Amino acid sequence: MSDTPDQPRDKADLLARIDAAHAELDAAIIGIPADQLGSLRDAEGWSVADHLAHLTAWERSMLALFSGRPRHEGLGIDRETYEAGDINAINAAVRATSAGQSADAVIAAFERTHADLMARVTTMSDDDLRQPYAHFLPDEPGSGFGNDSGDPILWRLCGNTADHFAEHCADLLAMRPA
Repeated sequence: MSDTPDQPRDKADLLARIDAAHAELDAAIIGIPADQLGSLRDAEGWSVADHLAHLTAWERSMLALFSGRPRHEGLGIDRETYEAGDINAINAAVRATSAGQSADAVIAAFERTHADLMARVTTMSDDDLRQPYAHFLPDEPGSGFGNDSGDPILWRLCGNTADHFAEHCADLLAMRPA
């Protein structure tokens, strides 16, 4: 595996990136009044709770993958939507699954899922994390969309945690009251 500057080198680097991004996400949310977590909307119409439910679903999809289950199950969406590979349709379906949940329930689910994923990752070795995505896919059609480039799962984990947190953190920071 060659080092790519944008990607984590090993488990320690991955965990450090995730911890830092999680702390930034927490800091962004702390600045939003608790009574507005479900009602304050960004330009796309997403609430803080929507963002957190979305992040939770993608982390759950990684837990599903590591448990030998299709990622669509972790996302809480149907196989057909997932297999189509349209990320906007997938995200819309994910968002619909959390509609109506209280902000408190969404935050609790986010923290629980994140803790579960981090517990799982900490049991994995650097060799485990250097395995390609396909290594973890269940032997059934539709268990994962996208081409497996052979890049280590370590990089996909970073994309579904640290990088994903950073992407949504910018949206959350923009939502904070002046």
